[in-house]
Order: sequence, then structure tokens, then C-alpha cells
Amino acid sequence: MATIREVCAVSLFIFSIFITLRLSGAEDSDQDSEYYEIDIRKFLNTSETIWTLNTTSKTPHMCKKETKYNITANETFFTRSYQGSSEEFLQGIFLYNTFYSEYDAMNVGKPGKLVDKEEIVFQGYNNTCAVFKRTLRANEIILFSYNQREIVYELRVKSSRINNPDDECLKWYLYSIPYPKESTRVYNHHCKQPSKNVDAGETIIHQE
Repeated sequence: MATIREVCAVSLFIFSIFITLRLSGAEDSDQDSEYYEIDIRKFLNTSETIWTLNTTSKTPHMCKKETKYNITANETFFTRSYQGSSEEFLQGIFLYNTFYSEYDAMNVGKPGKLVDKEEIVFQGYNNTCAVFKRTLRANEIILFSYNQREIVYELRVKSSRINNPDDECLKWYLYSIPYPKESTRVYNHHCKQPSKNVDAGETIIHQE
């Protein structure tokens, strides 16, 4: 059994990798801006459809897409749908991360009932893709749950780049998802054709 010192050493090593990658991302993006910045509002403020390309959900939905209805500095309203489902009208209230001084998350749900939390783990430098961490029922009290919540990672891509997502988003998605690195692709070209019935995507275990 690992000692407390060994566990702390491993945790520190993982944290140092995260900080190094985040800072290296900032350096790479210096050509376009003074520093690398995550802003969930900027990513969502688009007229394009945002598709989910891959997900770690245990119950994945094919052809998941989101379309902005309205957005302000504090909140957004949007629709979300999957294959074989009607559109849901949802609200998101943006959350400010004081440690990084950025808006990197939002509470999400039906208007007035924002039960889930969605956080951007990585935002593409050209703002066409992002890796999201979803904490389901994050804002609900669940008895005897020991504060455990289902966490889902998703790679979301704007429609104009869905067939050619940026490499950095793909790499960060693979880096972010937990072992055994299982992921399901929930988008293919039939998703843009509403009359098509799209088969469930293949679940892949990514190798290191």
C-alpha cells in the first residue's frame, strides 16, 4: 500500500504536469494574444452549431448539438438536442474562477433549475473547439451519495471545424479523460442530415 508521502509525491507530479501544459499553452498562443485565456462566454457566443464529437458518458447520445439562443455577460440561453429527441431549452449561469481570473464554467439546466455544472478544461486557441468537464447533478443534494457525482468529459467542436478539429483539442481531451481512457464518438457526417438514423458510435479505449 502506498504511503501518504508517496501519494503526495504522485499528486504533486500530476499537478506540475498540468501547470506545465497550461503554461506551455499560454506560450504557444502568444502569437495571437498576450496570454492564454479561457473564456466560456467567448466559446459559446457563436451563431454556429456546437457539436459533441466525443464523450466519456456511460449513456452516450448520438448527434448531440447545442445552438445559442441568447447570451449576455452573466448568462446564456440555448437549445440542446440529440438523435431521436426533441430540443431542450436550457439556461447557463456563468461562474468566475478567482484563482485563474477567468470565466471557465457555468451552472446548467432548465431555467430556474440549474442542476449540472459544465467547466472548460481546455479552449482551442482559435476558439473552434473546447474540452468540457460535466459534473451531473452538481447542485443537488443527493442523500447517501457521499458527495459523489458522475463526471463526463466531452470534446465539443463548432460546425465549421467538425470534420477537422484542432490537434490541441484532441490531445487535451485524451489527456483529460480518466483511465481506462474509454471514449465514444457520437458524431458522424449523417448527424447533419435529420432524416438519417445514426447508429451508436464505437467506444474506444485510447492507448498511451
